[in-house]
Amino acid sequence: MSIKEQEYWKFDSHVHAASGKKDCDAKRNTPENLGKAFEFLRNIGDINSIAILRHEGFPVKAFEYLRKRLDFDAIVGCELTLKSDVFLKYPKTWLLKIAPIVHAVCFFPEIPEDWPFEDIIWPESLLGKLKKAYSLPNINEAIDETRKKEGFLVIAHPCSIPLPYGHYEKRGLSLLFEDNGIEDIAIEYNSHSLIYDLTNGHYLEIAKKKGIPVFAGTDNHDVTEISRGSFQNRSLAGVTTCIPKYSGDFFKDCKLAVKNKDTRIRSNKGQIYP
Repeated sequence: MSIKEQEYWKFDSHVHAASGKKDCDAKRNTPENLGKAFEFLRNIGDINSIAILRHEGFPVKAFEYLRKRLDFDAIVGCELTLKSDVFLKYPKTWLLKIAPIVHAVCFFPEIPEDWPFEDIIWPESLLGKLKKAYSLPNINEAIDETRKKEGFLVIAHPCSIPLPYGHYEKRGLSLLFEDNGIEDIAIEYNSHSLIYDLTNGHYLEIAKKKGIPVFAGTDNHDVTEISRGSFQNRSLAGVTTCIPKYSGDFFKDCKLAVKNKDTRIRSNKGQIYP
């Protein structure tokens, strides 16, 4: 099935914006640089809408710049670092081996006025990091708060977990959705890196069997990579989330597509999901 411009919203669901902090890991993703990249991709027909976010907060300046000055249909997100007793247990570092942590993006049509999850500042000391990891909000708290504010939530890059841990992750996905339902929760297909290829397929199979909606995102922290070609067809232009235009309201259509389990992922080689 072809993805026609007039019938679908087309976007990358995981693009970071600069936060203005000294330790920001997306410093090049200023509103101006984001605007140049997005306009280029819009002009060649690869996207017609955008989703931007930042860690532990909302990209206020970038959201307003892209939506008002450049007239993009846009949704805004906050990528939270959350504690999860049943879900992702990252095996990458000593800290994440000890503390089960998951990233999730909470999406809204507007930046919420009252958001209880403040910026997380990680201490330098070993003891401080452990204490902070165990004091993080629980994923269920984030789900509840997002629902109160009528948003939806996407579990970010689960494919960063190596396949040997797959049996644990299947159990985690099952428990998460059994406890919370699927009506306003999706998972992410991450197209940023070759290292995710094997586990991307693993999670797509789980999603198909469980009826879990899937979004596609690059986890992009530097949109200038697009012009340098370093993504090798894995840039924002390479893999796209496609959402039916039920009503013409971008956010409402995204949320309804999650509820209807009607999300699609398209690459420049064809359809990936479902």
